[in-house]
Amino acid sequence: MPIQLLDPFDRRVKDLRISITDRCNFRCAYCMPAEGMQWLPREELLTYEEQARIARVCVERFGFEAIRITGGEPTLRAHLPRLVAMLAPLGVDLALTTNGVKLPEMAHDLAAAGLQRINLSLDSLRPDTFTALTRRDDLDRVLAGIDASLPPYQACMQVTPLISGTVSPPAARNRLPEGVFRFPKDPSFEHKEPLSQKVFSKACA
Repeated sequence: MPIQLLDPFDRRVKDLRISITDRCNFRCAYCMPAEGMQWLPREELLTYEEQARIARVCVERFGFEAIRITGGEPTLRAHLPRLVAMLAPLGVDLALTTNGVKLPEMAHDLAAAGLQRINLSLDSLRPDTFTALTRRDDLDRVLAGIDASLPPYQACMQVTPLISGTVSPPAARNRLPEGVFRFPKDPSFEHKEPLSQKVFSKACA
């Protein structure tokens, strides 16, 4: 019988987030300066074997039910599908949070390794706003990443946008692949609902 971990409010802790790198290929204005970041030396990062061992202890000893691979930008870490393949046999919900830039090359391999879900952060559908926020002109790459992810993750692809009437107007949504988003019918959604509650997704099976 697993030992349950409880937080100070007596809530069960059952989700594990593994930050596999502090590096990122964006320089988001709300997250970091444009230049001058000091990254951790690579030799100080946990190896994939060490991360998988920690995850196994959390699942087998403490009954964790979900693992999310994060960063920085986790797709920058070399040989990421190898880590996914090490975690998949644990039999829990296995997800990745990413900005999507490297998904055109990686989506198939990640799915083949056992990744179950992708959560993609998308700051804006307007190229000028996207570039201003991320300091990178990579919106087309992100949208290509969504396209590449649809075949293996068509039932479990979630996109979390920064959304408002000025950031992503209705016309901009036409750039999205069909079937990725389920937009709410409430017209007040774009302007009044707190950002933390805005999640557009195609429901996971």
